[in-house]
Amino acid sequence: MKHKIYFIGAGPGSAEHLTIYGLEKLKKSKYVFAPNIYKKTFQKFLKGKEVFDPFDYLFNELVSLIENFREKSSVAFLLPGDETVFSPFQPFIDYYKEECEVIPGVGVVNSASAILKKTLDLPNIANTIVLTSTRSLKSAFEDHDFMQFVKRDVTLVLYMNHIPLEELTKRLIPILGKECPIAILYKISLPEQEVVSGTLGNICRRVKKDYFESSKEPSMAMIIIGYVLKERAKKSSWDYRKKHIWDKRKK
Repeated sequence: MKHKIYFIGAGPGSAEHLTIYGLEKLKKSKYVFAPNIYKKTFQKFLKGKEVFDPFDYLFNELVSLIENFREKSSVAFLLPGDETVFSPFQPFIDYYKEECEVIPGVGVVNSASAILKKTLDLPNIANTIVLTSTRSLKSAFEDHDFMQFVKRDVTLVLYMNHIPLEELTKRLIPILGKECPIAILYKISLPEQEVVSGTLGNICRRVKKDYFESSKEPSMAMIIIGYVLKERAKKSSWDYRKKHIWDKRKK
């Protein structure tokens, strides 16, 4: 009987964000597929293991490797980003079905929310959160019509932005206004982490480098846009929930 394959959510890439269950399965796997950046951040958990970059192989080449390794040990994948959204690993999960297990981790957007100390929705401010990208899923070189989601009562979370910041803000200001808050979070949870906050009107002056394009790695920056970033939650919302929701459940 062949050993199982574990697809372990590693989120933004910090070893501290790995779940206890994910770490347990990683430890028992002799063979690990992980992006190059994870080879450094997960180094203490990868000692004694054979580690490969999954992005070096075509689909059938990778399956062939996996099948060979499964004869000897379980195989683990450290999934970059979120398995929830924009994950390139779904073809392998669909291929292996019951022979694999997907283990959730702390997603990038969850980490970003924690860093900002902000929930991404608030009553009467934003009741909708949109996770999207400026890129098309068909091709990284095609634009995606993400502007259809841009509204004042929506919190917009942009993955893999490739639009120059000046152009991006120019598109957004007519709908959201110059005072709409924006946060750029670069290499979340990693030693190189940087967070730049501002408004659509001043963010370009605050950003000192290009976080979005690199010939050596994909965009490691997430953008969060919305009025929820500057609003404070009111204590009345807690009291309302207690009186009208939580107390009624006890009856």
